[in-house]
Amino acid sequence: MKKLSLLLVSIVLFSCSEVIDQAVDNAIPDPETLQIAVKNNSSETFTRIEVRTRSGYTHVFQQTQAGMYSGFQESNVSYSKTEVVIQTESGYYSFSPLSYNEETKVIKGRYYYDISILNNDTLSVIRKRF
Repeated sequence: MKKLSLLLVSIVLFSCSEVIDQAVDNAIPDPETLQIAVKNNSSETFTRIEVRTRSGYTHVFQQTQAGMYSGFQESNVSYSKTEVVIQTESGYYSFSPLSYNEETKVIKGRYYYDISILNNDTLSVIRKRF
């Protein structure tokens, strides 16, 4: 009986979670333009973040605490990997992709770059849909 109750509770919670996720997705419609942001997925505060597009435009995001998001900025194009320079109190970190994959190019929507400082003092940069 306990297993059946646990199963029913699990099903209800999973169903509610799915409904809530869909409601949130529908409540925040995609913008008509491309908007990008940065998530600081490290333990250090980023005092300055530069995201450079393939066309040479630089988006500058100011202080972003550990685990937090920056504000969004409008952009013309975004690739899954992009050039990023981070300034923290302990130094500078950078990431440059070897190439830009045209199959990952987007020109509309809301995306952020999830940025982590790895143990070997390199950056991990992963674009995610918001």
